[in-house]
Amino acid sequence: MLSELDSKVFGGTLLIAGTSIGAAMLAMPILTGMFGFLGTLVIIICCWLFMYWMALIILEACLQFEEGVSFVTLAQDSLGNAAAGVTWVTFLLLFYSLLAAYLSGSGGIVVDALESLFNINLPPYFDIFPLLIIFAPFIYFGLSVVDRLNRYLMVGMFMSYSSIVAWLLPKISLEKLLYVDYSFSLLSFSVIVTSFGYHVIIPTLVTYLERDVRRIKSCLFYGSFIPLIIYILWETAILGILPVQGSNGLALAFKQDLPLARLLRIELGSDFIAALARGFSIIAIITSFLGVAQGLFDFLKDGVKAGASRKKQILAFVLTLVPPVMLVIFFEQGFITLLDYAGALIAIIMGIIPILIVWHLRKRKDRYVEYRAPGNNLALSLGLVFFGVLVLLVLLKNLGFLNFNIDVLIS
Repeated sequence: MLSELDSKVFGGTLLIAGTSIGAAMLAMPILTGMFGFLGTLVIIICCWLFMYWMALIILEACLQFEEGVSFVTLAQDSLGNAAAGVTWVTFLLLFYSLLAAYLSGSGGIVVDALESLFNINLPPYFDIFPLLIIFAPFIYFGLSVVDRLNRYLMVGMFMSYSSIVAWLLPKISLEKLLYVDYSFSLLSFSVIVTSFGYHVIIPTLVTYLERDVRRIKSCLFYGSFIPLIIYILWETAILGILPVQGSNGLALAFKQDLPLARLLRIELGSDFIAALARGFSIIAIITSFLGVAQGLFDFLKDGVKAGASRKKQILAFVLTLVPPVMLVIFFEQGFITLLDYAGALIAIIMGIIPILIVWHLRKRKDRYVEYRAPGNNLALSLGLVFFGVLVLLVLLKNLGFLNFNIDVLIS
């Protein structure tokens, strides 16, 4: 029999894994395919190691404060009110960009399914409605309702993922896996970092595991290792099946924001695998949407001091959903670009700010250091450079200063 604490370690490991695995992995093959599988494998492993190190950095910071601290509290106590304000705004922008990406991504999949089944053309603004109408109301009724729904969805997501990978792996082409084009090597970094973005729950995990460093580190390692294996198998299956070039290629999917399910249906000529892919894609987006929306709703309820006030709760609910809906309506680039921006925000909130916090805390002599993450000032400096370059890459790409010649792969 597992002890209560060991049971918590198991639950914490699944919590880390569940927070990581989600909608971002739908964009990964589309972005990484143009670079190639082998190079992508190196990037995924490097990002996993780097984000695990960042988890240990955040753990070091959390253990120097009382239980129940948030990222805003860490920043305010260590770096001052201005840093706390930047942290708060960055969190808000991150939540909104992720929700907008999920609304856009789920709508694209549903629209693709309806148009192929009924041979109809639906207007672009229809994207926002499926997720908004069917699943957004669950957020209002609280975490207990969302948690019960999420458990069933996670089972469905695991079953559909396993079926897709088991179906595709025997059919993969070694030639496709050996494809490489170094000119696209920088295209996917931000979305891969987003796929390992579980760090926001570390303060909660510290309290949940009663500040037991050994068990917390175990959760962080194995909880992030599970997504690593899942992503590698996913990349192997998709990049070993789908071509990069041509009218059914990953390059066209990137340019036109096409769902993977459509590419798989055309390439394999199988409605069954297309249905599985759609099911997995939709569930992955729904579970991500529910978690992020619930977190933002609770964050905003606290911000407007809602308490038991029904009017303020409704206000917080409206503030949760209206801004991402506006982003989808007025921001035309769609799912992949929104995830790209989310990667830049994660680099700030889960990379740059925690490194600055720990750097400041290590200079103070009045702090009791319960745990110290590996790495000296040089390592912290390199971490700042890495995340700073990541933010710069996203800005340069989306402002048009860094261009990738996708059209060459399509024609």
